[in-house]
Amino acid sequence: KSDRLGEPATPAVPKPFTIVLDAGHGGIDGGAAGLTGTVEKDITLAFAFELKQSLDQTGRFATVMTREKDEFLRLDDRVRIARQAGADLFISIHADTIRARGVKGAT
Repeated sequence: KSDRLGEPATPAVPKPFTIVLDAGHGGIDGGAAGLTGTVEKDITLAFAFELKQSLDQTGRFATVMTREKDEFLRLDDRVRIARQAGADLFISIHADTIRARGVKGAT
């Protein structure tokens, strides 16, 4: 491939696989609450930070978070962030509560 002056074109740098991590809820929307008062928005944000760190350490992905603090974002804001980042994958992180004492683990 060459540019219009006949010089060899610079090879295109491939775009990294981009993952957007969307920590559910935030700000005025706390989401689900656990038996001891833990709120979903805090759990999802902490998990998103941990996942971002793990993904970044591989060097294989570009990662973007929709929020990095306790703030409310509407769904269309979250989608806009993903589109602006050129996301290849959008991971929306949520945490459920189940009011059955015998139930444990992740859903």
